[in-house]
Amino acid sequence: MPTKATWKLSCPFDSIDAAFNWNNTEYPVEHTHAHWEILLVTSGRILHTINDKQKILSKGDAWLVRPEDKHKLTYVDRNEHKDYQSITFIFTNELFSKISSAYMPYSIHDADAKLSFSVDSEMIDYTIERCLSAQMQPTDKYRTISIILINKLYLIFLEKEMNNISSYPDWLNDFISYLSSPYRFSESMHELARQTPYSYSRLTTLFKSYTGKSLLQYVNELKLTYAQKLLRTTNKQIIEISNEIFYDSVSSFNHNFKKKFGQTPSEYRKNQYQKEHIKHK
Repeated sequence: MPTKATWKLSCPFDSIDAAFNWNNTEYPVEHTHAHWEILLVTSGRILHTINDKQKILSKGDAWLVRPEDKHKLTYVDRNEHKDYQSITFIFTNELFSKISSAYMPYSIHDADAKLSFSVDSEMIDYTIERCLSAQMQPTDKYRTISIILINKLYLIFLEKEMNNISSYPDWLNDFISYLSSPYRFSESMHELARQTPYSYSRLTTLFKSYTGKSLLQYVNELKLTYAQKLLRTTNKQIIEISNEIFYDSVSSFNHNFKKKFGQTPSEYRKNQYQKEHIKHK
């Protein structure tokens, strides 16, 4: 019989309905909650066992945990446990009802509801920065920042669900969601295929029949779109971005970027800078 984590035990304050906790260790005791949680892994890996199913969560992976869900967190590998860090946002049933009522209807309590999602590195950095800031604020401002972050994460979750409402089978929706995280860019096509019920050769056939694109083409477009974002939002050098999306060479990156967007990475960044300069003149 799982234990039940009460609000009083979980929340650092008695008088508010939203908060967060920093975690850097496993929680191997199976338990449920008197409230809702959003677990966001910010570093390392952890094995999440929820309702008797297991999934390894790594940096950028998140999970919406309902009060009725029984779950626990255990190390994947004792040798790498020092790398694990996460933030758990907690919020009451009443607050979740208010938040969720503002958005589209979604069968959140269905037994087969998919409650995992992923965020990018920019959102992780923003979340950590805002949480650090919140700790220095009075309780009312701490609460406000917590609610803002919960809303942002919940919207990312809902956006994933909107994208999944399609004619694709469940396994393909799950796979596309998996591919969307930049942290998967280092994986080979064969490693990615292991996330599906199919062999690599069968997967490539099915993937193209559903999406109209080869798996390699699809992943490459994800990489280039992410590179475009980095060029627009960071000061990283072209070679750094090329390495970050795991291109074999800068020349190959330049060639493929120009083929997709009609300009080289350097030209794209220069044009974006000029647009921003004109806009703020």
